[in-house]
Amino acid sequence: MKPNETPYKSVVLTKRQGKQIDFQSLSIIEASIHTAERMLKERPLPKYPERVLEDFRLIDRDLLATALSSLPMNL
Repeated sequence: MKPNETPYKSVVLTKRQGKQIDFQSLSIIEASIHTAERMLKERPLPKYPERVLEDFRLIDRDLLATALSSLPMNL
């Protein structure tokens, strides 16, 4: 799903105490936010009815659950 097709964009963060900032990950997050903002400025999302928003939430939740299940347990 492209960023300009859904109003939902989940982000997963982990807290690692005593670790330095992962600047590569930070750069990826910042670039993703910038891309989503640019796409929305160029083509704003339509005013979806609530039932469509519910579908988008379900898709986002399922994508997030799949991504989380593939992560190592020691994060």
